[in-house]
Order: sequence, then C-alpha cells, then structure tokens
Amino acid sequence: MVEGRGRSMLLERAEVGIGDVDGLYDEHPYDECHLSAYRARQRGTMIVEYIRYTIDADRANEFTSAYEKASASLRASPHCLSYELSRCTEAPESFILRIVWDSLEGHLQGFRKSAEFRPFLAAIQPYMPNIAEMRHYETTTIDWAR
Repeated sequence: MVEGRGRSMLLERAEVGIGDVDGLYDEHPYDECHLSAYRARQRGTMIVEYIRYTIDADRANEFTSAYEKASASLRASPHCLSYELSRCTEAPESFILRIVWDSLEGHLQGFRKSAEFRPFLAAIQPYMPNIAEMRHYETTTIDWAR
C-alpha cells in the first residue's frame, strides 16, 4: 500500500492526467478505491446512501455482527467505494450506515442485481423493520478531510 506523500503524488498524477496511473494502482487496492471515488466525483455520479436505524440495546451487538457479515458483500462489490457504520453517543439505540456508491445506477442496478446482494440482504433482513430512514444523496463540492 502506498502511504503518505507517495499516495498523494499518485492521486495528484491522476488528477492532472499525467502518465498511466491505472497501472500504478494494480497492487494498491486502497489507492484504487480512492482513484475510483475521485473519478466518480469528477463524473458527478458518486452517491452517498445514509440508512438510519433504531435498534434496541439488547440487539445492538447482534446488529453490528450482522453488518460485519454483510460488509463482505459490500467490499466485494465494485460499485461500493466505502462504508461506515456509526453509533450515536447521545442515543445509543441510533445507528447510521453511510455507503458511498459509484453511482445511483451502480447501487440500484449493479449491486442489488448482483450475486453479492443476496448474502448482504440475508444478513441484515432481520433489522429492516428498524430502518427509520434510507436516502441517497449527491455529493457537493464542500468536502474536506485531514
């Protein structure tokens, strides 16, 4: 995996179109994911899905275990660029799943119709009645990370 400045330089090369950056990412899947996200952002197709759950405290460990299992399907999908499950500190029964997809079509037509979707759905199906909200969002140009 390329770390630090080396990773930054590779991404900068991709941003300005210098050289064949595709070959540089063959052995660096972490960087390939960032490049895929960058390209999706450039095309204006990247979509962020937020799913808000309300889970009783006595089921919270089972819920996170179910997503541990389901996450293998997300990682296997070429349409899923990243995901994160967070638990609210002020209201521990509240969880938010954030999934970044390469496009809305990639999520709805690609992932949901793929072989990866069936095991994903099987793992999380018991918690679907606990979904308080599920929506897709387009990213804006307001984006920063340290």
